[in-house]
Amino acid sequence: MQETKSGQTVYQVPVLYLGYFLAAGAFAVHFGGTLSDGILAGLCGMLTGGFLRLLTRLQVNGFFKTITAAFLIAIVSQTLTRAGMIRYADATAIGALMLLVPGMTFTDSMRDIIYGDTLSGINKLVQVLLTAAALLLGTGTALWISSTLWDTASIGISLDVPYPGWIQCLAGAVACGGFCLLNNIRMNGGVFLCMAGGGLGWAVYLLTQELGAGMLFAYFLAAVAVSLYAEIMARIRKFPVFAYLVIALLPLVPGSGVYYTVEYMLQGDQTLSVSQGIETAAIAGLLAVGVLLVSSLFRMAGVAGQIRKTK
Repeated sequence: MQETKSGQTVYQVPVLYLGYFLAAGAFAVHFGGTLSDGILAGLCGMLTGGFLRLLTRLQVNGFFKTITAAFLIAIVSQTLTRAGMIRYADATAIGALMLLVPGMTFTDSMRDIIYGDTLSGINKLVQVLLTAAALLLGTGTALWISSTLWDTASIGISLDVPYPGWIQCLAGAVACGGFCLLNNIRMNGGVFLCMAGGGLGWAVYLLTQELGAGMLFAYFLAAVAVSLYAEIMARIRKFPVFAYLVIALLPLVPGSGVYYTVEYMLQGDQTLSVSQGIETAAIAGLLAVGVLLVSSLFRMAGVAGQIRKTK
């Protein structure tokens, strides 16, 4: 995804590795890890980025790349936690795993469905499901090996760092900035607007919950807010709306759900595992509904405006 097809920025390799570091590290903090967890998650993200680039040069298919990269992330985070270098294995792993979560493909599939290209949308949705399965397999295998080696079901610790809302929003925005570098978003305002959208979405989510709404409804309203922001920015700056939308939605993408679904399964708690899986699917669905709702309204308004002009 690029802001524009013409005149697009192509960042040099060192900048891309900075993007890997910022995206993984900031998301680790966003999900409740300590600052040291975030730094090590960022380094793990850089390792993952280099690994993915190597597999790409070797022309390895996407499914195998996702499985092996997810395995690498989980095994490294578990090993570093065992060595006492990481406090929250789950935050570190989830931060780096966000590099593999198919949030953009999912959003693209929704876009195609919105514009009537149903076949293309369904094909991309199948890719999302295959990627999710690859994440489950890679992460699950690594956690199983770790539990076998160290005689414990999981050495990840539930996230309990009570960060204030503004830190969560800032971390989410920085993570969006990292993804902007990875996707060649231009620096002339585009990066910072995407970062602002990511922070806005998480702020709406936290505020909605603070006002007493349920978690799922909070995700829905946050998706609506991000979609509105993207539509408005796209019209102000004359860029495609999805240039802002796919990045700003990332803090809301339930990347942690994949990790915890596998972790609960390995712990033998099938009830929690199934519950987490259903919750993850519900969040993804509500994000899609929020995007579809706003995009459809703006599309109808645009068509109505064109009809008025022809009269």
